[in-house]
Amino acid sequence: MNTIRDVTLDVLPELMAGLHAQVVRDFPAEVVVYLEEGARVPALHLARCGEWPVLPLRIQRPDSRWKRLARPILGRLPAAATAWLRQREANKKFHRRAPRVLATGTPRADLAGRRVLIFDDAADSGSSLLMARAWVEECGARREDVRTAVITVTTPLGREVVDFTLFEGLCRFPWSADSAEERAHAALHRALLAEVEARRWSR
Repeated sequence: MNTIRDVTLDVLPELMAGLHAQVVRDFPAEVVVYLEEGARVPALHLARCGEWPVLPLRIQRPDSRWKRLARPILGRLPAAATAWLRQREANKKFHRRAPRVLATGTPRADLAGRRVLIFDDAADSGSSLLMARAWVEECGARREDVRTAVITVTTPLGREVVDFTLFEGLCRFPWSADSAEERAHAALHRALLAEVEARRWSR
């Protein structure tokens, strides 16, 4: 079984500084579109590095309801069991992409003429990033002015749609159901909502 990398809350600022350094070498981003829920905390670390405004985007997955129901159970399983389940889920996404839809009520944004960095925590099949890119382009950004960044890529399909990444392989994030930091992350996630609003792209 592949090793799962633990990404903890205390290392996120340093990791996002490293990702920021990658991005600014090649791409003068002006706004960060990030995917809720998991990417909020790292996205704000990233935005602070670049003094970038943010625009949260919620994309729904067909399996999200099952994950919400299973979350309390997953948190009580042994680490070996959750690692096996994570690997099994990644294997399912290895060769195919699943449909994604924008959350009901997603507002439009004016991104015409802007250089947009789309950020998520991980790229598995790449489906969410592709949906986010389509939305960003519908909001007026030119294809050549859009890039994607993640903390980790877990499959070749995901790698096809990512421009900047720190790792390749599975990670256990603070927002993962089997993380010892899940409660601490949840509190921080809520606390950062005010910063999201303060940094929100409003053109």
